[in-house]
Amino acid sequence: MEIQPINSDVSAYRTLRQQLFTTDPFTCNADPAIALQSNDEFWNINNKRCLDNPDNQRFIAWDNETPIGVANVLKHNTGTAEIGGLYVLPPYRRQKVGSLLLASCIDFALQRHAHRAAGWLLDENTAAQELLSACNFELALPMQTRPWWNGMYKIEKLWATKLT
Repeated sequence: MEIQPINSDVSAYRTLRQQLFTTDPFTCNADPAIALQSNDEFWNINNKRCLDNPDNQRFIAWDNETPIGVANVLKHNTGTAEIGGLYVLPPYRRQKVGSLLLASCIDFALQRHAHRAAGWLLDENTAAQELLSACNFELALPMQTRPWWNGMYKIEKLWATKLT
């Protein structure tokens, strides 16, 4: 298994995200068709932002030539690196893929002089909460109702850690 940054060809990343949007209950709490439409809108708006800004990076995990997981990190002007979109295909979960993707995001954030990393998680996504907790993230904000797409909302908690 290998983790690689995505610098230009984003087709595998997009394909994997679309697959996860239709199969993962924690990706969204909406109808899969709405989720795919929202993912496409999100993709069109944010793809250029991520690829054109050197303080943002996407990562993909590979098992040989099969993409198995994705994550991204966006560094804000506040010095906080927001880690998000961390998804791993179900057959590869609990095999350290998420940990390696998270570590890649944190390493990238440290290279960009971020002093804090944070990520929003759905309350019911206990596996992701366990992953962040194992990496010294702590609950920073309790349940928040956050706008998502097309009038939909997500109820999430913010987890954060200081970077050294």
